[in-house]
Amino acid sequence: GIDTGDILVVRSFPISRKDTVYDLFQRSNRLGLELIKEHLLDIATGKITSQRQDAVCQRAGIVATTYRRKDVLQLKAVRGTLNPEEIWNRARAFDFPGHEPAYVETPHGRVHLAMSDLGENGPGKGAWLWKRVA
Repeated sequence: GIDTGDILVVRSFPISRKDTVYDLFQRSNRLGLELIKEHLLDIATGKITSQRQDAVCQRAGIVATTYRRKDVLQLKAVRGTLNPEEIWNRARAFDFPGHEPAYVETPHGRVHLAMSDLGENGPGKGAWLWKRVA
């Protein structure tokens, strides 16, 4: 499956409370390219050997979770039982261009939660709402 193969090199990076899944996607892609550039010769010559993902996760104290499509679709729906921190995290988790963000269902339709970045002069990322136009 996707992202189930062995691991060659591990490098971590900090995640801020304001980072969205798209921020992490972009950062991990840049880091992945850096790692390939740094280690390609060692990989090609066999100086770096692969490690099973489950072993790497266990050593790092990480519990890997796989989310199926139906699970993801259910998690996008923000229900009234969530506390503000969970709502914030759902907005961050589903903020990815080209994909439907997290939402609140109303009698009049879905109200989407998305993150905004007002730039260097603004207050930084904050959640905002918008209603989908049918």
